[in-house]
Amino acid sequence: MELMLLDVQARESGRKAKDLLKNGIIPIEFYGNGVDNLSLQVDYQVFRKLFRVAGTNTVIEATVDGKDKMNVLVHRIDFHPVTDQITHVEFINVKMDEEIHTQIPLEFEGIAPAVKELGGTMTHNLEQLDVKCLPKDLVHSLPVNVESIVDFHTSIRVKDLTVPSTIAVLNGLEDVVASVSAPQAEEVEEVVEEGVEGDSDESKAAEGKEEEAK
Repeated sequence: MELMLLDVQARESGRKAKDLLKNGIIPIEFYGNGVDNLSLQVDYQVFRKLFRVAGTNTVIEATVDGKDKMNVLVHRIDFHPVTDQITHVEFINVKMDEEIHTQIPLEFEGIAPAVKELGGTMTHNLEQLDVKCLPKDLVHSLPVNVESIVDFHTSIRVKDLTVPSTIAVLNGLEDVVASVSAPQAEEVEEVVEEGVEGDSDESKAAEGKEEEAK
């Protein structure tokens, strides 16, 4: 299990979120079954750097004011609609002996022959898997090698992924993870060719009627 460390502080009662943000501090709410809700805060840059690596599926060991420790996951993170800066974070309590329901990102690797040799367009139908497991069994990401997609009729499904036996996948086994679609130009050419053939057939029919009339 990947475990990341983070120092946070208890938030003073009455301090407004906008005032914290002006001073480079992010407000945090911590909650979960069996624990009291806590209002916390963290240095903006410290959290931003950690979140880039941890995301929402890595257990964080948060130390409050240098003493109380707790295991958490980032349950929700809010961003400013204009600046895209982090404005609010929610931590959910993690009990290391209880399974959690979370998502694990998929990391796509390689180049599909259907893209490289046939000029198709890759589509990632799933970007992450819904899973259930003990916190200690969480992995940061799951690899997906797309080199098995050799044509436009081949796809990678959930059942094709290599997932540790300690992780239960909640997606359907037949759900498509990745596929490659044919180039748009080919589709247009097919339509044009069909149209030409149709015009030719109509012309022949018209010519036949003219011959009969004569």
